[in-house]
Amino acid sequence: MNFPVQSPQNRVVVIVSALACMLLIAIFVGISQTFINQANPGAARAEQRHKNLAELRASNAQVLNHYAWQDQEKNVIRLPINRAIELMLTSWNNAGQGRKQLLSRVLLVHGPPPELAPAVEKPAEEELEFE
Repeated sequence: MNFPVQSPQNRVVVIVSALACMLLIAIFVGISQTFINQANPGAARAEQRHKNLAELRASNAQVLNHYAWQDQEKNVIRLPINRAIELMLTSWNNAGQGRKQLLSRVLLVHGPPPELAPAVEKPAEEELEFE
Protein backbone atom coordinates (compact mmCIF):
# COMPACT_ATOMS: atom_id res chain seq x y z
CA MET A 1 0.00 0.00 0.00
CA ASN A 2 1.14 3.38 -0.86
CA PHE A 3 0.21 6.22 1.47
CA PRO A 4 0.48 9.73 0.17
CA VAL A 5 3.30 11.69 1.68
CA GLN A 6 2.00 14.53 3.79
CA SER A 7 3.22 17.88 2.75
CA PRO A 8 3.88 20.65 5.28
CA GLN A 9 0.80 22.50 3.98
CA ASN A 10 -1.47 19.57 4.91
CA ARG A 11 -0.04 19.50 8.44
CA VAL A 12 -0.75 23.19 8.93
CA VAL A 13 -4.35 22.72 7.78
CA VAL A 14 -4.82 19.80 10.19
CA ILE A 15 -3.33 21.71 13.12
CA VAL A 16 -5.37 24.86 12.40
CA SER A 17 -8.56 22.78 12.08
CA ALA A 18 -7.87 20.97 15.36
CA LEU A 19 -7.21 24.27 17.14
CA ALA A 20 -10.40 25.78 15.70
CA CYS A 21 -12.44 22.79 16.92
CA MET A 22 -10.92 23.08 20.40
CA LEU A 23 -11.66 26.80 20.45
CA LEU A 24 -15.29 26.23 19.46
CA ILE A 25 -15.67 23.57 22.16
CA ALA A 26 -14.19 25.96 24.75
CA ILE A 27 -16.61 28.72 23.67
CA PHE A 28 -19.63 26.38 23.91
CA VAL A 29 -18.56 25.15 27.36
CA GLY A 30 -18.06 28.73 28.55
CA ILE A 31 -21.48 29.82 27.28
CA SER A 32 -23.22 26.81 28.80
CA GLN A 33 -21.52 27.41 32.18
CA THR A 34 -22.78 31.00 32.29
CA PHE A 35 -26.37 29.82 31.77
CA ILE A 36 -26.10 26.92 34.21
CA ASN A 37 -24.65 29.05 37.02
CA GLN A 38 -27.29 31.79 36.80
CA ALA A 39 -29.61 32.25 39.75
CA ASN A 40 -32.98 30.60 39.33
CA PRO A 41 -35.30 33.34 38.01
CA GLY A 42 -38.37 31.51 39.35
CA ALA A 43 -37.04 31.25 42.91
CA ALA A 44 -38.80 34.42 44.07
CA ARG A 45 -42.08 33.28 42.57
CA ALA A 46 -41.74 29.82 44.11
CA GLU A 47 -41.08 31.41 47.49
CA GLN A 48 -44.20 33.61 47.12
CA ARG A 49 -46.29 30.58 46.14
CA HIS A 50 -45.10 28.66 49.22
CA LYS A 51 -46.01 31.65 51.40
CA ASN A 52 -49.47 31.90 49.79
CA LEU A 53 -50.04 28.17 50.26
CA ALA A 54 -49.11 28.39 53.94
CA GLU A 55 -51.54 31.30 54.42
CA LEU A 56 -54.30 29.40 52.62
CA ARG A 57 -53.78 26.30 54.75
CA ALA A 58 -53.81 28.39 57.92
CA SER A 59 -57.08 30.11 56.96
CA ASN A 60 -58.63 26.76 55.97
CA ALA A 61 -57.60 25.26 59.31
CA GLN A 62 -59.20 28.25 61.07
CA VAL A 63 -62.45 27.80 59.13
CA LEU A 64 -62.60 24.02 59.56
CA ASN A 65 -61.65 23.79 63.24
CA HIS A 66 -63.21 26.78 65.04
CA TYR A 67 -66.64 28.21 65.78
CA ALA A 68 -67.55 31.49 64.09
CA TRP A 69 -70.54 33.49 62.96
CA GLN A 70 -71.60 32.70 59.43
CA ASP A 71 -74.45 35.22 59.47
CA GLN A 72 -75.03 36.93 62.80
CA GLU A 73 -78.29 38.60 61.70
CA LYS A 74 -79.85 35.20 60.97
CA ASN A 75 -78.13 33.53 63.96
CA VAL A 76 -76.21 31.10 61.74
CA ILE A 77 -73.03 29.74 63.31
CA ARG A 78 -70.23 27.91 61.56
CA LEU A 79 -69.28 24.74 63.42
CA PRO A 80 -65.98 22.88 63.45
CA ILE A 81 -66.11 20.12 60.86
CA ASN A 82 -65.84 17.26 63.35
CA ARG A 83 -68.77 18.61 65.40
CA ALA A 84 -70.83 19.15 62.25
CA ILE A 85 -70.25 15.53 61.19
CA GLU A 86 -71.31 14.28 64.63
CA LEU A 87 -74.50 16.34 64.51
CA MET A 88 -75.35 15.17 61.00
CA LEU A 89 -74.87 11.52 61.95
CA THR A 90 -77.16 11.84 64.98
CA SER A 91 -79.82 13.87 63.16
CA TRP A 92 -79.94 11.45 60.21
CA ASN A 93 -80.60 8.39 62.38
CA ASN A 94 -84.22 9.21 61.56
CA ALA A 95 -84.13 10.09 57.84
CA GLY A 96 -87.43 11.97 57.81
CA GLN A 97 -86.47 14.13 60.77
CA GLY A 98 -82.98 14.74 59.32
CA ARG A 99 -84.46 15.88 55.99
CA LYS A 100 -86.89 18.18 57.77
CA GLN A 101 -84.07 19.78 59.81
CA LEU A 102 -81.90 20.18 56.74
CA LEU A 103 -84.66 21.91 54.77
CA SER A 104 -85.45 24.21 57.68
CA ARG A 105 -81.77 25.24 57.91
CA VAL A 106 -81.62 25.87 54.16
CA LEU A 107 -84.74 28.03 54.33
CA LEU A 108 -83.32 29.92 57.31
CA VAL A 109 -80.07 30.76 55.54
CA HIS A 110 -81.26 31.29 51.96
CA GLY A 111 -84.91 32.15 52.38
CA PRO A 112 -87.78 30.70 50.40
CA PRO A 113 -87.21 29.94 46.73
CA PRO A 114 -88.45 32.51 44.23
CA GLU A 115 -91.87 31.97 42.73
CA LEU A 116 -91.93 30.62 39.22
CA ALA A 117 -93.25 32.84 36.48
CA PRO A 118 -96.51 31.63 34.98
CA ALA A 119 -96.05 29.49 31.92
CA VAL A 120 -96.77 31.19 28.62
CA GLU A 121 -98.94 29.14 26.34
CA LYS A 122 -97.55 28.62 22.89
CA PRO A 123 -100.00 29.04 20.04
CA ALA A 124 -100.78 25.94 18.07
CA GLU A 125 -99.08 25.64 14.70
CA GLU A 126 -102.31 26.19 12.77
CA GLU A 127 -102.79 29.52 14.56
CA LEU A 128 -99.44 30.86 13.35
CA GLU A 129 -99.75 33.16 10.39
CA PHE A 130 -96.97 33.48 7.89
CA GLU A 131 -96.84 36.28 5.38
